[in-house]
Amino acid sequence: MRYLFRDRWREVPCYAPYRSCALVEVRLSFPVARVAPHDQRAIARDWRKVLSFVRAEGPVATWRKVRSKREQELLTSDFHVVVAVGTLRGEEAPVICLGTRHPRCAEHMLFHRDLTVRIDRWPSEEELARAVQKVDPMRWQSVAGYNFYSDQPPPPEAIRLIQAVAEALAEQDTDAPTGRAKPVAPVRSPAQALEDEERTRGGVAIISAGDYARTQIIPALRRAGARLDAIVDLEPLFAAHVKEEYGFSRALTDWREAIRSAAIEFVVVASYHDTHALIASEAARHGKKVLVEKPPAITREDLQMLLDAMRDGRAFIEVGFNRRFAPLTRQARKLLDKVAGPVTLICRVKEVEIPDAHWYRWPKEGTRIAGNLCHWIDLAVHFLGDRARPTEIALSPQVTAHPDEERTLTIAFDDGSVAAITATSRGDATLGVQERIELRRDQLTIEIEDYRALRASWKGKPLARRRGLRDKGHRAMYLETFRRAQKGERPLYSPRDLFWTTTLTIRATEMARAGERSSKVDCEAPPFQT
Repeated sequence: MRYLFRDRWREVPCYAPYRSCALVEVRLSFPVARVAPHDQRAIARDWRKVLSFVRAEGPVATWRKVRSKREQELLTSDFHVVVAVGTLRGEEAPVICLGTRHPRCAEHMLFHRDLTVRIDRWPSEEELARAVQKVDPMRWQSVAGYNFYSDQPPPPEAIRLIQAVAEALAEQDTDAPTGRAKPVAPVRSPAQALEDEERTRGGVAIISAGDYARTQIIPALRRAGARLDAIVDLEPLFAAHVKEEYGFSRALTDWREAIRSAAIEFVVVASYHDTHALIASEAARHGKKVLVEKPPAITREDLQMLLDAMRDGRAFIEVGFNRRFAPLTRQARKLLDKVAGPVTLICRVKEVEIPDAHWYRWPKEGTRIAGNLCHWIDLAVHFLGDRARPTEIALSPQVTAHPDEERTLTIAFDDGSVAAITATSRGDATLGVQERIELRRDQLTIEIEDYRALRASWKGKPLARRRGLRDKGHRAMYLETFRRAQKGERPLYSPRDLFWTTTLTIRATEMARAGERSSKVDCEAPPFQT
């Protein structure tokens, strides 16, 4: 379909169907307010931060991050509050719709059903303009930025606004011509599409065209020699942009189309967190090799879905906890395994501050505990879980308006091991997410400083010392997982670790929301082993 972006019509994939939304063929649209920067995530322009990243991660990784942030700013710079007139797919009667984070115009657009109102006749451009201009402009700005992908109902003010415009149109007496519809974009025949797929197999599909995909996933898979076939994103413009800029064969908005494609063999799931388990399990069911980014599951139903998918011995499902693949994690694990006894693990994490409207805070996404703290919960399972089983967790008191902010999580294990994870948004944010990890076992002490340095000692004797650029294991994870998938080897992440990490994460999330301070956890055994 065609999509108006910065005064230029661009060819992009059509929106995929989405629950609670209606797909509308648009005839007229009227931008009434711009979605201002404060209604989106602000990207700071701090050269001190850039220089700090160059020192920590090197110029290439820093350039990728800067480029991706600039792309994100560009792609979100032309969202508007729009009033549009068109028809629901398969119908002829006109409807009027309100979009709160939409392009100025596109041949098709998705609107929340509560913001879609049937009208008796087609208005002219002049009639639509008169009806819209009866509304105070500040009221339009008040609903800017609402995102129906949050699965939250639209603001009541938005419903009142579209009803007011519909009533204003009904009060106008003059019947108007329907206007000229835009031409339909060309569509390839199914036979030609199938022929293309049969000719080129072994492709990769990435489900998400976001910042993480652009800075981490795509560069790593390129280095692995992967053929980038399909980029999938709910936002048509994002998918089309990444297809053009990064060399994908096609851009899609529906992940189901990608996993049904015979040309796709390897799927990376990096979409909204609540969709991870569903997409990963469905992709595996279609015979694809899958890497599902963290968190693999945010509900018990999601967890069971993934475990059921893993039960098929042919399934390849790797879980993207990248810190397991970091060189310093692997070195620390080797040192730790040489010593016996319970372990004390202390993680201090500086998280990135996010605005209240960030999608991590949507109720369906499971809080920042599910979205981010799961990294260090999994690290505790990785370091301590081979010889010990988690038995109890505790949370520090809530001290901010958000139940998932400024908390310390403690995990007790049945052999006397303990892991304490403190996450805070406070402090110097120059280097983004920063972490200090300390491991103690018997007379062994290991310290990992922000994945740039490692120090280890035994009874006062230095055992290891290493320093370099910050490496959290992203590239190694994708290179190794893709290689294992190509060679027919098994994934590294075990069902037991999936069961333990996800069970702990879900229980901690429930406790934070309910105001609980401590809880036993049922980690007796995973449902099966491979």
